[in-house]
Amino acid sequence: TPGWQNVIGTPGFNGQVNALAVTPGGDLIAAGSFTTAGGVAANSIARWNGTSWAPLGTGLSGQAYALTVRPNGEVVVGGDFISAGGVQAFFIARWNGSAWQPVGGGMDDAVTSLTTLAGGDVVAGGFFYTAGGADCFSIARWNGSTWAPVGGGLDGPVFALTQRSNGNLAVGGGFLTAGATPVSYVAEWDGSSWIGMSGGTDDTVFSLANLPNGDLVAGGYFQLAGGEVTPSVAKWNGAAWSGLGTGMLGGFTNVN
Repeated sequence: TPGWQNVIGTPGFNGQVNALAVTPGGDLIAAGSFTTAGGVAANSIARWNGTSWAPLGTGLSGQAYALTVRPNGEVVVGGDFISAGGVQAFFIARWNGSAWQPVGGGMDDAVTSLTTLAGGDVVAGGFFYTAGGADCFSIARWNGSTWAPVGGGLDGPVFALTQRSNGNLAVGGGFLTAGATPVSYVAEWDGSSWIGMSGGTDDTVFSLANLPNGDLVAGGYFQLAGGEVTPSVAKWNGAAWSGLGTGMLGGFTNVN
């Protein structure tokens, strides 16, 4: 019978789920502000193997906001915590399948978005000003050993990250400047410079996702994209913004 069913680990979670990711082996990772998953103790992060939920070590000391999985299967989680599995890890940590490890000294404030690039590097976005001790304003790139800034960073928090089919990194959030380039809540990094996206949006972008044809979909609390009326959701084809139907009322935070 068509309809929603609670088939993943009844009774579910006792708190909010903020992020989901799938491992190369097909397991589902959930992260958020819960302390149990399917009735099993799991502090802010848990793994579903198709049958049951299990914790990842002893989990996190605070809330998780973002997940990404590296090609080697390593799970990277960002949020508002200072330790993972009892190991000191400031706002970001990685799980190698058996233990938690820090990620290059971590950040000085919350990580709210993560993505893995085609080459395996991890990009993190959030409210931070430093990553691994280096100045990285709201966005930073991890090459497996060190953190590096991305084009001078942004003047506000980053809530969404994704790599487009052309290789550019799309970034959404609560910012108006990328590097020295005026933008409006959404921008692209082409590897050497920041690019505005035809006027961007008129309010915060919370989520980004790629369509099979290469178009980018943005979701958030905006009413306009590129000057077009696009309530809460809009599509970017690389040159112009357009709406998706009549949009949505009230905004939303995730289109992944």
